[in-house]
Amino acid sequence: LLRGMLERDTFALIFSDPGSGKSFLTIDWACRIATGTPWRSHAVHAGPVVYVAGEGQQGFGRRIRAWSEHNGVSLADAPLYVAPAVAISDMSQLTELMQALGALSEPPALIVLDTLARCFGGGDENSTQDMTKFVSACDTIRQRYHCTILVVHHTGHADKSRARGAIA
Repeated sequence: LLRGMLERDTFALIFSDPGSGKSFLTIDWACRIATGTPWRSHAVHAGPVVYVAGEGQQGFGRRIRAWSEHNGVSLADAPLYVAPAVAISDMSQLTELMQALGALSEPPALIVLDTLARCFGGGDENSTQDMTKFVSACDTIRQRYHCTILVVHHTGHADKSRARGAIA
């Protein structure tokens, strides 16, 4: 999707400390993929994007308007869809999301889950079993639509070199 940075049809994770700009980076990537606009000289494969905004929903519209103004690129006709948080590993919510994705005019190229905690549901992110259910649900979506799933997550509280929660 984004040459040298983000592969097509894969599960990807971006993690960092809170307030470090993860959402700004993923919004930038999402808008570029939705519009086919190159990112820092990296070619982009354009396609529909679904951004599941679990955090910062009130400011999301302002952020994409600011992106549009700053880059001089209109998002008016871009296939960029914003959805509220969904508990991905909850079968009924996964089914609802899959039905909504199936109603799009073309399959998504990218689905952003921002953040893992908001899209995790009632599970324990420190539990390998619960994390495996989450990853499996993401793989179900990815395999059906051959899209990239990009999960935004936070670093561990003590170990900043890895994502918070189960190693799975």
